[in-house]
Amino acid sequence: MLATSIRMASQDLVLLQQAGEHHLGLSMTKACPLSCGHCSAATVPASMHGSVSIPSADVLRYCAEMPELARRGLTSISLTGGEPVLALDHVAALSRAAREAGIRTTLVTGLYWAAGAATRRKVIAALPCVDSWNISWDRFHAAEVKLANVAIAVREILATGAAVTVRVAVDDPVDSEDEEMHRQLVDALPAVEIVTQSVRPVGRAADRQVHGTGDHAAPGWPCLSTGPLVMPDGSARPCCSSMMDEPHHPFAASSAKDGLVALREAWLNDPLLLMLRAIGFAPVIGILSDIAPDHPLTLGTTAHPCDVCSALFSDRALAGAIKDAVTAEPVAQLTRAAARDVFAPAIRKQEEAHA
Repeated sequence: MLATSIRMASQDLVLLQQAGEHHLGLSMTKACPLSCGHCSAATVPASMHGSVSIPSADVLRYCAEMPELARRGLTSISLTGGEPVLALDHVAALSRAAREAGIRTTLVTGLYWAAGAATRRKVIAALPCVDSWNISWDRFHAAEVKLANVAIAVREILATGAAVTVRVAVDDPVDSEDEEMHRQLVDALPAVEIVTQSVRPVGRAADRQVHGTGDHAAPGWPCLSTGPLVMPDGSARPCCSSMMDEPHHPFAASSAKDGLVALREAWLNDPLLLMLRAIGFAPVIGILSDIAPDHPLTLGTTAHPCDVCSALFSDRALAGAIKDAVTAEPVAQLTRAAARDVFAPAIRKQEEAHA
């Protein structure tokens, strides 16, 4: 049976907490040819790609920063969207620059381009420096992308030596349709890693309801952000999940105008994000109880940390008040001490870079 939650040992949780320290995401475009209703990105039609994609000048700047990012401990980037293959030349340039700097590249794609043999070959041949392909396919994609075409594309990608993971979005709890789609995938691609993730109420899926647990305790696991996400317009988000379509979030990683190195430094050192990543949500829920005792989250938090972020930080005034409380001493000092325990390797790398 499919599951949308897992149990893990404490050392595995720490590894996930640390993973974001070494990763950065780049959204290549807000456009997508597909219309899947579950998507965490609030995408627009492919016809608008020219006006909502990453500018060539930014791509050149980001490519030039790859060696310094690698020196400071970045080991991987993800190229996403929208549908990043719409910006094929930019994906090729960034993945090539990353490869030359010793940074691995993952491409996240919905495979709209997999229907025709000529287009498949063109796309795959254009991206020899993509190390890993994350392919989205599930019951939301099935109406527009045939599983048979997914299977052919996966086999052709694997033949190049690149890795492939198929990401399956499911409802929580999982229903019989999700189970059936997963079975079909396993049958079609028996040797390929298949990862399930629950649909969150953001982007195109923003109207989905999330109910409180009735439990006053904060979620049992911390923020597991995979690193900052740069949007096509140069603005930035602290993660690729609940804050993806929230441009007015309270976190320091809000813009790449000063470059990716500066953005990553801001992300690594943001006091509020450090608290959520190193300690978790319990201190923030405690602060919320003091400053907004009637807030719905004080009556029962959501089980998923990403949904807590959505509920807290979409309110700009409330987000500002929480940030002020977290950045004040001695709270900030305690957060830094906890972060040093969890993120020691990345902190050492930062200190070496500034030495």
